Amino acid sequence: MTFSFIVPVYNTAAYLPRCIQSLLPALRGGDEILLSLGHSRDDSEAIAMDLAAEHSAIRCLYQDATGLGDARNCAISQAQGDYVVCVDSDDYVMTDALGALLDRIRQEGWTEDLIFCDYYRQDGDAPPRPCFFFGERSDLCGAEHLPELLENRRNFCTVWRYLYKLSFLREHNICYLGQSMAEDVDYTTSVYLAGPSVRYTHSPYYVYTTGRGGSLMDTADFRRLEETVRVLTQSISRLRASALPHAGAMIAQLQYELILTSALLYELPRGQRRQALPLLEAAAALLLPTTDPRVLGCARAIRLLGPAPLAYALHTAKRARHLLRS
Repeated sequence: MTFSFIVPVYNTAAYLPRCIQSLLPALRGGDEILLSLGHSRDDSEAIAMDLAAEHSAIRCLYQDATGLGDARNCAISQAQGDYVVCVDSDDYVMTDALGALLDRIRQEGWTEDLIFCDYYRQDGDAPPRPCFFFGERSDLCGAEHLPELLENRRNFCTVWRYLYKLSFLREHNICYLGQSMAEDVDYTTSVYLAGPSVRYTHSPYYVYTTGRGGSLMDTADFRRLEETVRVLTQSISRLRASALPHAGAMIAQLQYELILTSALLYELPRGQRRQALPLLEAAAALLLPTTDPRVLGCARAIRLLGPAPLAYALHTAKRARHLLRS
């Protein structure tokens, strides 16, 4: 059983060494790290090349496209492991926890197409804090458990919390959207629509970091809002057209994400807010029907007042939460 770690590299020179050094000790014979290089404006490429020269498990790949999805597609197309694991180069892993998970997968002979893990979040210099879906429960096998896990309304689409069987991805020709800022949502929707066997395990090892100031998630503009709304819209529509038994729970979660996305309205430059309002008004039609009482309440509020008041309330709550964490 071998693992390919997919690490897109773009303008993360200050974080890349920490990321790779956290991965390396968890690797065993046959495992690999694929660094998918973009056109960085800092020393990321030089650091990646130095790391590859020092460690035989690291390979550097060059790709001309600029999107995160394109970088991952490039690396996955060259991967040789049984499973692929996505890691963002400005994040890192808890080495011992990752090593223990990989050893357990090997020793117990896990065969699922998709392995889903809990994770940690680190805001700035604060200590990592748990972001657990189901805590220290035993492994749950089967996609039918997804509705239960989504009851806490945490995002399940981030791809770095999954381990993917490479043969499954290739069999179903599952690829990331290129030139998109919401590729995780589309990718996760495609994976579940393909009907994978799934294991949900506590096993947290990933540390998602925020607040570095230069990442895509720290930048708000109309393109980001437009892309996110578009991908959420398409994903909800694809799930509604499917016969997936747990599609309703997934749709409700994506509807909830669509509501949270409206907070970006008040992070946009003032000149773009008027342009964004019709987009949010059109997206509100996707909130019904729903199985989530919170989504239903928000949909009714938008119908009465329009999207702007709710967007402002969410934006204010987001800022308050950020201040409390800092």
